[in-house]
Amino acid sequence: MARGAGWMVMLRMADRVLGVISLGILARMLLPEHFGLVALAASLGGLLEIISDFSVELALIRESQGDRRLYDSAWTIKIVRGLAVSVILVLLAPTVARFFSEPRIEVVVYYLALASFILSFENIGVVEFRKHLAFEKEFAYLFLSRCLSTVVAVMLALMWRNYWALIAGILTHKVTQVALSYVVHEYRPKISFAGFWELFQFSKWMAVQNCVHGLNLRMPGWVIGRLAGVGAVAYYEVASEIATLTTSELRAPIRRALYPGFAKMAADRRALHKSFVDAYGLMVLIGLPIPILLALTAPLLIQVFLGDQWRSAVPVIEVLALYGIVQALGSSSHLVYLAVNRPNITAWLSGLYFILLLPLLVTGVTLAGPVGAAWALTITSLVVLVVDFAVVFKVLEVGPQRIFSALVRPVAGSLTMLAGLIPLRLLVPATESWIGSVIQLTTLAASGSILYLGAVFALWHLGGRPESAERQILSVLQEAWQRFFVNVNRGVASDVSQGPTAVPSVIVFGLNEWNDNWQTRQYISSQLGKRGWSVVYTTGAGDSWERGTAAWNAKRWNGYVEERDHVQFYRSGKFDARLRKVKTWDQWALRRHARKLMELAGWSTASHRIAYVFHPTFWPYIEHLGDCTVVYHADDAFSLMPGWNGKSQAMESKLVARADLLLATSPGVAGQLPNGGAQRARSLPNGALVESFMDLAQCPCPSDLSSIPHPRIGYVGSINIKVDLLLVAEIARRRRDWHWVFIGPVMSNRLEGFPGYAEFQAGLATCDQLDNVHFLGAKPYYILPSYTTHMDVNTMCYRSVPGGWWTAIYPLKLHEYLAAGIPVVGTNLDALQEFRSVVAIAETAEDWLRALSEAVNAGGTGTKPERQTVALQNSWDSRVEDLVGWLENVASIPRMKLPAASCGVSQN
Repeated sequence: MARGAGWMVMLRMADRVLGVISLGILARMLLPEHFGLVALAASLGGLLEIISDFSVELALIRESQGDRRLYDSAWTIKIVRGLAVSVILVLLAPTVARFFSEPRIEVVVYYLALASFILSFENIGVVEFRKHLAFEKEFAYLFLSRCLSTVVAVMLALMWRNYWALIAGILTHKVTQVALSYVVHEYRPKISFAGFWELFQFSKWMAVQNCVHGLNLRMPGWVIGRLAGVGAVAYYEVASEIATLTTSELRAPIRRALYPGFAKMAADRRALHKSFVDAYGLMVLIGLPIPILLALTAPLLIQVFLGDQWRSAVPVIEVLALYGIVQALGSSSHLVYLAVNRPNITAWLSGLYFILLLPLLVTGVTLAGPVGAAWALTITSLVVLVVDFAVVFKVLEVGPQRIFSALVRPVAGSLTMLAGLIPLRLLVPATESWIGSVIQLTTLAASGSILYLGAVFALWHLGGRPESAERQILSVLQEAWQRFFVNVNRGVASDVSQGPTAVPSVIVFGLNEWNDNWQTRQYISSQLGKRGWSVVYTTGAGDSWERGTAAWNAKRWNGYVEERDHVQFYRSGKFDARLRKVKTWDQWALRRHARKLMELAGWSTASHRIAYVFHPTFWPYIEHLGDCTVVYHADDAFSLMPGWNGKSQAMESKLVARADLLLATSPGVAGQLPNGGAQRARSLPNGALVESFMDLAQCPCPSDLSSIPHPRIGYVGSINIKVDLLLVAEIARRRRDWHWVFIGPVMSNRLEGFPGYAEFQAGLATCDQLDNVHFLGAKPYYILPSYTTHMDVNTMCYRSVPGGWWTAIYPLKLHEYLAAGIPVVGTNLDALQEFRSVVAIAETAEDWLRALSEAVNAGGTGTKPERQTVALQNSWDSRVEDLVGWLENVASIPRMKLPAASCGVSQN
C-alpha cells in the first residue's frame, strides 16, 4: 500500500504542479469573474455527478474475483449515469442562469454537459490498476491527459483571453482521458446489466453518501454565488484550492491507494486496526505542517502566483488553513467503513455534516462573505471530526491511545515551526517586488520545513526510533535512493564497462500466476526479493495452443511487468507466444522471452546470475540464458502427476544433469528424480509465514464461516483427487454434529481418467448432499489465516493409495496449521512421521473418528505452544537462510539480512 500511495501522491503533486503553473498563467490573462463563472457552472455538474455516483469502482475493488459481468455492468451504469447527468444539465441550464443572474452560465453548462457524457465512456478496465495496486499505470494515463489539457487551455487563453479557454481545457481533459484509458488497458467492455443487482447491494449506501457529500462539497460555492456574487465565488474557490492542499493533494491520493489494502484486510480486524493507525500517523506527519505554512505565507503566495488582483483571497486562505488543519487531523475512517461493509456509517456522517453546515454557511456568508463561509466549514468539520473518531473507535474496538501517540511528534514539530516562523515573518520587511516576494516565500518555506523536520526526527530519535510513520518515510526514501544508486551504477557500467554489481540476480520459472494460490515458488521468490536481490518471476512465454482460452484472451499483445511482493512478475504477450510445430518460430519466441527476462533482471551487470526452476518444462529457456547458476527445486513428485510423458522425462533428466544446486521438498520427491538426483538433492522442506497465523483467534471470524456451527473441521487447499471425499462423507454421515469446512477451489473437471477420479466425483456428489459439509470456495491468500484460526481442527485428509503424487509431498499447509495452534489430524504420509508429537496420524475411518474426537474434546495431539514452537522452527525465514548458505557455496553468493516482515499465505 505504501508504494501505491507513493504513486498516487506523485500523480496528485505532479497534477498540482501543472495546476499551479497553469493557474499562475491563466490568472494573469483572465479576470476573476471568468474563473467564478466556470466554477459555478462546474459546481452544478459536479454535484449531479457525485449524487448519481454509485461508486461501482469501489464495489469492483472489493470483489476478489474478476467477474466480467460486474465490469460490463459497471461500465453500462456509468454510461447511463453520464447520459442522465448531461440531460439534466441541459434542462437546468436556463434556470441556473436565472438563479445566479448570469446569462453566460447557460452556454457554459451545455458544454460541461457534453464533457460529463464523454467521460462516462472511460474504460472500466482501468479499475484493475487500483485493485492490484498498480498505480504507476494509472499515474501514466491520468497525468498525460492532464498535460495535454493544460497545454490546450494555456494556448487558447493566449489567443482568446476569456473563459472559453477554460472550457476548452476541460473538454480536452475528458476526451484524452477516455481515449488513453483504452490505450493503457486492453479490457473492452460491453453493454450489460447482468451484474446490476450485485453492484447495487454495495452501492446503494454509497449513492446516499455521495448525494449528501456532493451537497456538502458544492454548497459553499452556491451560497456565496447567490448571496455575494460571481467574483466572491472566484476568490473562495481559488483560496480553497490553495489552503486545502493537504486534503486535495496528499490525503486524497493516499486514501485512494489505501482502500484496496483495507478491503483485503476486512476479515482481519487486528491487521486492519494496525494499518489504519499506521496510515493515520503517516498522513498527519506529512499533512499537518502544510496548512500552517500556507496560512503564514498566504500574502506571498498570492503575490507570487496570482498577482495583486487576487489579494481579496488572502483572508479566505488564512481561515481555510484552519479547516486544512482539521482535515489533516481527520482519519480515513470512511475507508474502514467501506472495507468492513458498513457504508451506511459514512452516509450518516455526511448527513450530520450537511445539517450542521447549511445554517452556519448562510449565516457566515451573510455576515462576512467568503471569509464567513470558510469559518462555517472549519467549525462543521471540527464537530464531525470528534463524532467520527468516536464511531471508528467503536467499529475497530480500540481505544484512542495509539491515535494520540501518533499526534505527539507532528504537533510538537508544528508548534516548533510556528515559534520559529512568526518572529521571522515579522522581522522580514514587506516588499512589492515580485523577485523579493519569491525570495521571502522560499526562505519561509525552507525555514519552516527545516524546523518541522528537525523537531519531529529529533523527538523520534529521543523516543528510541519506534516503528512509526517516521520510519516508514525513511524506509521509502532509503529504498528510492538504493534504486537510484543501482540504476546509476548500471548505466555507468553499460557506458564505461565497469565491473558487475554485487546484487544477486534471480530469474524464477514457475507454473502458476503470481496471484494464484501461493505455493513454494512465491514464498521463495518474495523472501529473496526482501533481501534486496533482483528477482524476476515468469510463467514462461505464451503458447499457441492456448488460443481461445480465458488465459489467452486475458493476455495483452506485448508483455509487461508488475511489481508484487518485492518481485518483478513478467507477463508474456500474445505476440511472442511459442509455436511448437514451427521450430524456427518456437526458438525465436524462447530466445526473445529469455532476453527480456535477462534485461529485467539486469544480468548484463550482475555478478551472480541464477536461474531458479520449479518445473522441468522450463528447460528450453535455460538453454538461452547463457552462463548462470541453475537451481532445480522439485516441490512436487512431477513424474507421478497426470500429463507426464517421455518429453517431460527427457527435460527433467537434462535439468537434473545441468543443475548446480538440486533441491527437493521431501525424500519422497527426491526419490523420483532421474540420473542420481536422489543422491545429489538437498532437502528443503516447505515452511510457513508463522507470524501470519499465530494468535489471530481474537480477530473477527469471516462472515461465511461464522454462520457454520462448531465444531468445525477445516481443510484449506485445492480440492482434487488427492482429497479423500468418500472418507469425509462417511465421517460426516456418522457425526452429524461435526461440520466439515473446505476452503479452496473445487477442481471437479480436472484429471479426468486419472486413477481415483471416479472415487473423487462420487465423494464430491455425496458431500454436496450433506448439510454438514460446506464448500466455501477459493479465498485470497492474505485472508486464509482468519479461516484457519477459527476452526476447531485442521486436517490433511488425503487418500491413502500407493502411487499418488501427494503421497511423496511435504504439505505446504502443515506448518501453517501448526502456527495457528489448532489441533491437526493428517493422513499417514511419510513427511508427517517426524511430527507425530503435534500431529495426529489416521488411516482408516475409525482412526479418523478417534483422532477428530480427541482433537475436538481434549485438545488433540500436543499443546498449542508445542505446535507453534515446531512451526517457528520451520519458518520460511529459516528455510531461505539454508538456501542462501547453499548458494553461497555453489555460486559465491554473499549473505544479506532477511527482514522480519512477511507477506502472503498459501492455498496449496
